[in-house]
Amino acid sequence: ADRGVTKIETVGAEYVCAVGVEPDDIEESTQHGHSVVLRRLVRVALDVLDVRRELPDERVEFRMGMHTGPVVAGGGCGDRPP
Repeated sequence: ADRGVTKIETVGAEYVCAVGVEPDDIEESTQHGHSVVLRRLVRVALDVLDVRRELPDERVEFRMGMHTGPVVAGGGCGDRPP
């Protein structure tokens, strides 16, 4: 289900996501405060923990970090520098 969390990339078996990076997120955060947007990330984290409880015999690791501040993004095109 779409919970307003944006998938950034998959690194190996890790799923990297973010909130507050889409234009609608920025507008919502400006109008209602950052806590409204961050609440979505916390809800997804709680969903992950619920799944973990349903799989007691499986190894499921969960890490969460938060960063505040400007976001810089870029894409690589063409040849990489050596």
